[in-house]
Amino acid sequence: MPRPDVERAPSLHPFIIWGQHLESSKLSLTGKIAVVIDNLAATSNISRLLFAEPKELYVVNDQTLLQKKAEYPDAIFIGESNNPAHQGVFRFSNVPGELEKQRAFTIVKNQVCIIRTNNGTRTLEQAFSHGANMVLAASFLNYAWIIRFIEKQDKPVVIIPSGEQGFGENWQTAEDRLGAETLEKAFRHQHIDFFDLKEQVKNGILLEYTPNYLEAGRSLTQLKRDIELITRFNVINSVPVCHKIHDGFIEIVNMAEPA
Repeated sequence: MPRPDVERAPSLHPFIIWGQHLESSKLSLTGKIAVVIDNLAATSNISRLLFAEPKELYVVNDQTLLQKKAEYPDAIFIGESNNPAHQGVFRFSNVPGELEKQRAFTIVKNQVCIIRTNNGTRTLEQAFSHGANMVLAASFLNYAWIIRFIEKQDKPVVIIPSGEQGFGENWQTAEDRLGAETLEKAFRHQHIDFFDLKEQVKNGILLEYTPNYLEAGRSLTQLKRDIELITRFNVINSVPVCHKIHDGFIEIVNMAEPA
């Protein structure tokens, strides 16, 4: 698959604000394009899900999850929730390796899919609540196509890395920080060393996530597989554009041009 030439992207001079900082701020995103990043794993999975051609793809939150389960009983629910009342709702988790192992990206074709996660989808909602005119979901898998799409919109850009709310004071995770910095570099025509980037992402995730993976009963091998799956740079022709239908319910469509 040909890759877009990220070195020729126009200098759009985006700025970065973390999701938790946005949540507590009065920053207005009116007239701006918000680009949300949650590399491990919501926006990576959203990119792959859209490329798998579901019939429809929606985002819900804690307040609307059970309501949409009743409205869409045949939908495939993907994700996670800390609410005990939501156990059993999800057919697939939000873990990239588990989605691959369970052939989720084949099964979802032509199906209605609904996703809810603890970080990335929450940040998508925050962007809308701060007035963003357009909200995109970016990852290492698709960021060059994100840039190609944005350069045609002629609007200021805000990059919003999600981080991991369960990590306490270490919530500004390496993979989302590096994802935001990579997007910013591409917008500013700066060189990107993909080998070095992959090593930085790998080392950062291993340092920050290993205890949580082991505590959840997963192995270090599984974590390394997830790292491999989310650091395949620019391999998916997917531009997830989000449309807010109402509070707690967002539709995501693929606006990518044919490769």
